[in-house]
Amino acid sequence: MALILSVDLAYRHYEYFGFCLLEESAGKAIAVQYLHHQAIGLEGAPQAETFANRVLGFCLDTGVSILMLDGSQGWKDPDNGLLNQRVCEKELNTQAKTGIKEEVKPANFKSFVSFAISVFSALNKTGHISLVTEPRIVVPARGILLIETYPHSAWKKLGIRPLARKQKCPPEQITQNAEELKRRFGLPETRTPTHDELSALVVGLAGVAIAADNTSGYIASGLPPKLVPEGYIVEGYIVNPRRK
Repeated sequence: MALILSVDLAYRHYEYFGFCLLEESAGKAIAVQYLHHQAIGLEGAPQAETFANRVLGFCLDTGVSILMLDGSQGWKDPDNGLLNQRVCEKELNTQAKTGIKEEVKPANFKSFVSFAISVFSALNKTGHISLVTEPRIVVPARGILLIETYPHSAWKKLGIRPLARKQKCPPEQITQNAEELKRRFGLPETRTPTHDELSALVVGLAGVAIAADNTSGYIASGLPPKLVPEGYIVEGYIVNPRRK
């Protein structure tokens, strides 16, 4: 059995975050719980280090072994052969392009990308987590496995129409996509999730496969993360669920 916490990140208000806690057993999610940010001790304006510490504390207290975050873990490696994005972003055609340090395209994504990278950095410095370093992912015997996700590509890997942008996504599509995931993966009954919670759920299904060592249930795109001498991470894998 394993516990997976999947978070759909935002950066302005915790009301825009999505938290999904999944319990894996025998390769299936036997419990799915959508958490309010206050259950993790999060209040006020999001700050990367505070968020990282509170989420880490929650994971350690509850026994979470896999933590999944929707957001960039590092900057582009200047030597990756691409103009202005990481290899994982090229492979998945992500909307935001993370360039070399402090460069993001489109520019309106910079605040979010910078927040996400700061969260990954703060978690990485705690000594309690490990990053995905190869396409075959193994849960460490100790500590917490930290994984970067991207919900839009997760829907595509599953062959399901991605959710429209939150402001333009009708409630019917949220219900339909949630029901489709429940049907395909045999998920337990829950309340209807929000757009953010459903985004956290769909990527969290890759964590279920990883916990069960089911290599056909997930796919890692990109290059291994690397800590450069200046003290920050470049590149990194984005992990998605996939159809068996």
